[in-house]
Amino acid sequence: MVPEEQAETHVECEPQKAGAVGRFFITPHAIARYVERVHRGISYERALGEIIQIAAKAHYVKDYHGGKQYWRGPKPMRLRLLVSPAAGDELPQVMTILPAADSMLPKKDG
Repeated sequence: MVPEEQAETHVECEPQKAGAVGRFFITPHAIARYVERVHRGISYERALGEIIQIAAKAHYVKDYHGGKQYWRGPKPMRLRLLVSPAAGDELPQVMTILPAADSMLPKKDG
């Protein structure tokens, strides 16, 4: 568990904290990428809640490489969600989160 004073700046990626609320299972990787790329500095739990709200309003766009699906979140952010379709009784999984356009990704140093 993250100490209270560090909760807003540290992201824990423990699978048991990921959520299967609503239409999708949100993977720990998707939560970490959301904090890294979209809403820096928020807690894991807050990021999970925000992603659940975004995913609830997202719509399917097209099939993507490797059997994945590309979904788009609502305005104004219009985030891109890479989703692994449901297998058996499991929910579809949000594998990662990207900003609306690649140009909005943080620049890598080097």
